[in-house]
Amino acid sequence: MHIANNSLIMGHYYAATADPIEQTHIVNQTGYHSEMAIYPTAQIRADFPILATVNAQGQPLAFLDSAASSQKPRQVLETMDAVYRTSYANVHRGLYPLSVRATELYDAARVRV
Repeated sequence: MHIANNSLIMGHYYAATADPIEQTHIVNQTGYHSEMAIYPTAQIRADFPILATVNAQGQPLAFLDSAASSQKPRQVLETMDAVYRTSYANVHRGLYPLSVRATELYDAARVRV
């Protein structure tokens, strides 16, 4: 996924925006509008704290790497912080209270996703 010039590129889709501030229209690489989705680009960028930084040329950071090392949205960072501070333990491997709690949180997250 890349975000550049207020356009969002995801996988094999190319994003061209009609209104660069409010929304992004997703079209396939051939340019045909076979399926279209609208994404609020400014809201998406706001969820990624690192995208508020600028690069060496003074432009907003505009690159999100692969899923293996992608930037994390604020909601994920806050949840990771809370888990590391309060509930970090082996999941599905322990009978002690902290492990049970970590397992419950893990399983609940998998149900939501």
